[in-house]
Amino acid sequence: MSWAWVAAVLALGVLAGCGQSPAPSAPAEVRPAGSGQVTVGTYTHPWGTRGYRLYRPAAGQLPLLVMLHGCTQTAADFALGTRMDRVADALGFAVLYPEQSFLANASRCWNWFYSLNQGRSGEAALLADMARDLARSFGLDGSRIGVAGLSAGGAMAVILAAAYPERFAFLGVVAGLEYKAAETPYGAFLAMQQGGPDPQAQGAKVCQAWGRAYRIPLAVFHGDADTTVNPVNGQQVYLHWLYAHRYCGIISGWTESRSTVSMGGRNVSLRTARDGQWTLAEFYLIQGMNHRWPGGDPSGSYTDPSGPDASGIIASRWLASR
Repeated sequence: MSWAWVAAVLALGVLAGCGQSPAPSAPAEVRPAGSGQVTVGTYTHPWGTRGYRLYRPAAGQLPLLVMLHGCTQTAADFALGTRMDRVADALGFAVLYPEQSFLANASRCWNWFYSLNQGRSGEAALLADMARDLARSFGLDGSRIGVAGLSAGGAMAVILAAAYPERFAFLGVVAGLEYKAAETPYGAFLAMQQGGPDPQAQGAKVCQAWGRAYRIPLAVFHGDADTTVNPVNGQQVYLHWLYAHRYCGIISGWTESRSTVSMGGRNVSLRTARDGQWTLAEFYLIQGMNHRWPGGDPSGSYTDPSGPDASGIIASRWLASR
């Protein structure tokens, strides 16, 4: 076994997971938070059992946003660091934070780098069905769900939007990777360090997974000083999503504008791709930022309080697209 392979396995903390019988369990804990309510529970599915944290600022059929944490994080930590509950209070939607089990991955990474989890099976099926079933159980609006994530969670968010386009209508990716950027732990290590495959080829794979035309807007954020996931991955996520829409016939092409703006005390190189009058994808490359969620709460892990407000931008773009 090569040292590179050992490094990859240690970095990703890979362990195998297995499934049990379906059906959600009763919530383990319900407590108030801000103006809304936090429900903490577990969800059991044929592909396994995972915990979750659900935030509802009010009663009723609220839209649902799914937020996928990064490695070593928990649902509560991710909620704190992203401040998404506060955005939900202001804009009126519910937030589901699934939580990876250390039994499925020793570092609590979502296992985006296994082919089993890159279609309508494995962790992708578990997460997609969790969102659908909990929306039903709590009386939420389960149509046109938004999904976003950080790092491994960003890579898994891409998979959900590719494998379940009829459920997920918006994609937010922070320091993540393109669809099927790798299919082994060692391949994931290489993609994180050097970038993934050609975006045109990966865009064709997204289109193939969709099977027909879908329009799913995208917002990508990446720090240009990221030493964990090479910033080239952010550009690849942005480009491969545009190619997916072109290959599936949603657009014949796109017009792109580029600018450098100051956001939250950092300079940001912003690329915006439009299909006619509509924004289809945005890429925020944040100068001087490492592997972080921009505009986050420093009390949470992997956050940078400076830079663009990723949570606010993701939520507002998703709600506008609905």
